[in-house]
Amino acid sequence: MLAKKLIKLLAWVTAFWLYGITFWAWLDHFEIESSTKTAKVWEAIDLTIKAVDKSWAPVKDYTWKILIFSQTDPTAELPGALSENTYTFKASDAWVVKFENAIKFSK
Repeated sequence: MLAKKLIKLLAWVTAFWLYGITFWAWLDHFEIESSTKTAKVWEAIDLTIKAVDKSWAPVKDYTWKILIFSQTDPTAELPGALSENTYTFKASDAWVVKFENAIKFSK
């Protein structure tokens, strides 16, 4: 009886794992753009993030979470919409999210 339950559990885990692999197959990378090529200290800049496929087209059903941080300035000010430096794409974002006057670097 225990063996049957373990096999059933393993089958479910495998099914969800395979679903996850096929679900993520269409996402290739994120395209990130800033409003300026260079940023000055304490200058607010815009940041646009797009989930795109291999042909650089927006992935129109991406509704997952992303992590945003600065490797060079850990004290950079990020927008309030980034709870714990994460953002979850919503269908209303049209798969492109723009944070206006949102990022400020301290160094």
